[in-house]
Amino acid sequence: MGNVGQHKPGSRGLNHKTKVVSLVERDGTKQSFHVTNVNAETLRPIMTKAIAKKARLMTDEAGVYKKVGKEFASHESVVHSAEEYVRGT
Repeated sequence: MGNVGQHKPGSRGLNHKTKVVSLVERDGTKQSFHVTNVNAETLRPIMTKAIAKKARLMTDEAGVYKKVGKEFASHESVVHSAEEYVRGT
């Protein structure tokens, strides 16, 4: 039987979860933002306002960062699927 019938309709997947994006500097300073959706349309204004254009942007490999990453001096991505979680410490 497992958990069949144990969850409310629509409670599976990620749609019901609160979405948060956090910007973290190398020194540990961080800013977090609640967003309605994790996509370029919602992240771009946050990132371009909070991050200097001359910054070296580091993200994960999620496609949402590819286009907005071009707006900064450089953009590199760690590859979680290759068990890479940090680069350039």
